[in-house]
Amino acid sequence: MWKGYLSIFGGFLTHLVTGGFYFWGNISMNVSSYYRFNGYPDIETKTVSAVFPAIYFGIAIGSQLGIHLARRFGHKLVSVANMLCYCASMYAATYSNFYFFVFFQGLLPGVFIGIEYLIPVDNALKFFPSKKGMVTGLILCGFGFTPLVFNPILQRLLNPDNILPVNGYYPEEVAENLMSSLRIVTTIYLGMGLIGAFLMQSIKQSDDHNDDTYNQKLIQNDAQVGVNSQFEILKTKEFWLSTFQVFCLTGFGFILISHYKEFGIVHIPDDQFFSLVGMIGGFTNGLSRFLWSYLLDFINYKYLVFFNIIMAMTLAATINLIADSKVLFMMWIIFTYLQYGGLYTLFPGICTKQFGTKFGPLAFNMAFNSIPFSNLTQFLLTLYLHDQFMNGRLFYLYVIINFLALVIQVYLLVTERSRKKLSSVNYTE
Repeated sequence: MWKGYLSIFGGFLTHLVTGGFYFWGNISMNVSSYYRFNGYPDIETKTVSAVFPAIYFGIAIGSQLGIHLARRFGHKLVSVANMLCYCASMYAATYSNFYFFVFFQGLLPGVFIGIEYLIPVDNALKFFPSKKGMVTGLILCGFGFTPLVFNPILQRLLNPDNILPVNGYYPEEVAENLMSSLRIVTTIYLGMGLIGAFLMQSIKQSDDHNDDTYNQKLIQNDAQVGVNSQFEILKTKEFWLSTFQVFCLTGFGFILISHYKEFGIVHIPDDQFFSLVGMIGGFTNGLSRFLWSYLLDFINYKYLVFFNIIMAMTLAATINLIADSKVLFMMWIIFTYLQYGGLYTLFPGICTKQFGTKFGPLAFNMAFNSIPFSNLTQFLLTLYLHDQFMNGRLFYLYVIINFLALVIQVYLLVTERSRKKLSSVNYTE
């Protein structure tokens, strides 16, 4: 059993490393400021934000490979190689012009993040197959805790004197700190990521009768929707409805988490405050992944998704009303991280409950492909409707988008209730 706990902790560490892209909401202005002094005098923060959707397109590519590579070559080996490649890409970004920066800081590390995402979960579930929610939550919470651990370090390196930007950009003395700061943080990533990867344990065939692993073969067949191949997943209604919901529900989280500083600093001119916002938001993001996945073991996932949708709609409808208050702005960011972070444990858990332990991770990998398009949508909206974003009106569009997810969820709840009622009548007869 100790091997299982080591595997969970190792997965937590690798996720703590790959969650580094959540810095983007706090450093996008630093990046645009740096490149204004280094060859791109007219570059804007809204253009630099292209890195964020690039990361998610990379994640979509990598997520299709991770489970397959790990099951063929071994979870530990693939994870170690992946951590080395991830950090190498991050180092390369600090010596690049802007376009290569987008590639080495965005698209390429996104591929390695996608590869890593479900590897430790897939590995740990071999030790705890009956505790899907707990295992998923404990590992994936590392993904959200990254800003909590590293935001204070990065902020101290980037802007120790809390110098405010002028017209949305930092002066040269702050801007030039960017690349050296990223190199220091990447060095920490490298050590932590390798430790986490080496902690992943392998399960032996002789261990099949130990504790929770005894019923592994039975647990693999606990699917609510019966499928025999990855291709058959694509034929199910449940998969496509979940995929569209992921697209709808991640959009508001993307637009606020990646731009909260750009939006908020107009109302609250305090650079260190937004570092604190990112740090506490990251803690909430990490905690939410455990909280939602823990609830998933006790509450019907359809009701949890329903509650998540209501949260997203309420936050999107009201964020513009409270932007001038530090306390309320902090609370809204915390609740946004709580809603957004929950999606990354709710939907892997949902897919596992729908399609079983064997096909669940593969189903989520495919559903994950909608997330980059959700991120690309928010990037294009903030790029071409920047004035509407800065005055807060763009958030109302996400109330409508999330309402579509709500309609789907009501349909699923009504359908499930009708099916149970019909089954009860047939049983009585």
